[in-house]
Amino acid sequence: MMCCFFATFGCSPGPLTWLVPGERPTEIRPVGQGICVAVNFIITFVLSQISLTMLCHLKYGIFLLYAGLTLVMTIVVAYFVPETIGIPLKSMNAVWKQHWQQTASAASADYIWVDNGSPEYT
Repeated sequence: MMCCFFATFGCSPGPLTWLVPGERPTEIRPVGQGICVAVNFIITFVLSQISLTMLCHLKYGIFLLYAGLTLVMTIVVAYFVPETIGIPLKSMNAVWKQHWQQTASAASADYIWVDNGSPEYT
């Protein structure tokens, strides 16, 4: 059963919580990874506390709810996470900088990461 779980988890968007922060610039990678792990643990705790109550009240509807949430998450990932297969880790900053969502939110503000770990706008 554990092998089945790992196989299906690996094929799902579940590992993105661990992968996407690791592809950010090295200066902010530890902070991003820490935030993602903390949020993941909090959400897992909350879901484990409310799952039985939701199952009792929603019956089979809980599976429809999770299917709908998975559909929404898949659409969000498809639009907001760029494809990074075969791209070296050192080139990830350029990939994220060229992504359509990043360019729209940055409003043409170019920055470089300086040695002290803070962004410097140019």
